[in-house]
Amino acid sequence: MSFLTGAALTMAIRRVTAARSVSMAVAFWGGDALDLLALPSDLSGYRIACDAFSGACNPKAMVELFKRQAKVRDVPGLHAKVYLSGDAMVVTSANASTNGLTEDGSDLGLEAGISVSTQDQLDRAAAWFDDIFGRGRSLGPKDLPEMRRLWKARRATRPLRMTLAHAILTNDASLADRSIRAYVYDADAPSKSVQKRFKDSPYFNPTLWDEDSYPFFWGDLPGAPPGSELLCFEAENGKTSFDNLWRILAEVKDKEPAIWPALKLADAAGMPIGDMKVVAKRIAGALAQGRIESGGEPISLTDLAAALAEPMADDHIALISAEPARVAYRLLAGATASLGLWSSYKTGKVPAVRLEDARGRYILSFIPNRAHLLFYIRHPALKARPGLARSATDFGLPVIFNPSGEPTIRIHTGGEARRVLDWLESVLPLP
Repeated sequence: MSFLTGAALTMAIRRVTAARSVSMAVAFWGGDALDLLALPSDLSGYRIACDAFSGACNPKAMVELFKRQAKVRDVPGLHAKVYLSGDAMVVTSANASTNGLTEDGSDLGLEAGISVSTQDQLDRAAAWFDDIFGRGRSLGPKDLPEMRRLWKARRATRPLRMTLAHAILTNDASLADRSIRAYVYDADAPSKSVQKRFKDSPYFNPTLWDEDSYPFFWGDLPGAPPGSELLCFEAENGKTSFDNLWRILAEVKDKEPAIWPALKLADAAGMPIGDMKVVAKRIAGALAQGRIESGGEPISLTDLAAALAEPMADDHIALISAEPARVAYRLLAGATASLGLWSSYKTGKVPAVRLEDARGRYILSFIPNRAHLLFYIRHPALKARPGLARSATDFGLPVIFNPSGEPTIRIHTGGEARRVLDWLESVLPLP
């Protein structure tokens, strides 16, 4: 019996599923599951039990399983993840999905499992699987429409494990298929006559009236019928500000322009919205560069995140020859936005990633080298929090000071990068 995590867990599962006859009791399947498991084109010797109508089985994976002749059965309430062949088994927390299976070697301990090869345990597992598989309902292409309906409904309202702002800044995969749209428009104010029409409508509530953020839209609002939820940003003089999350209640077309009463939402289907200052700042930059436009149709959250994403500089990665240091770079570069930091990538004689906070202060940076990163705590950060240098020496990594007195940390691995990020989470934002 062996305890496994990360890429070693994925490889052990693949060794099991490479057999000609395989049984899998795996509750949930992602769209790329068959590629992640490296499954063959002929699955006629495979039996699969899943919770097909939970809304958590991607229809794309189900279509491919049916095409390859796998025997698939629905077992409602199944939560197990057991991969079983005649001579080996892996029991794990990992579903057949990108979230469950990793290949890049960055073992963050998010999934774990054990491999088993003793015959008595394999026999017991086989008997258990035969029982639940025998109680399941056989599935086929005729079930796909209902699976797609449930999948789509669950995707649109599934909870985030972070704030909405964090998900946008990190271009997180959990944004996909959300019903919320992002809407960027130029600053404007409704005429007195338009305001009067709204106040005369049944949607006017004097307790919710706010001239700083009018509870209605006016004019054209393409692609946003009643019931739509819009994450709104107002652009003015090269700057952008967050104008709340709104639900469109109705379209009033008694006169021109049309009026769209709206309700301000405190959260996104139970998900916290978070601090949108950095998102708004990035939208201003994207508008200036023509990556998004103001006043167009509302766009999906994934399109917004893609337009705002700061790509990691390829020349930075090329400078790093040690894979553990590359993992560290990706962790730091990928997590800075979630800390409320604005990153910019500098090339040239001294390539670096500069990090500014929401107030525009240049507080941190890191520089890629062949086998490590140099992480700097800059003077504006030290000035904002005088005890920061001392705090940086307390989390276990060696700290030296550069000639200007700034603390410098040498980072070699993803684990060391994670310790720096944990420390940053404890000290940010700065006063």
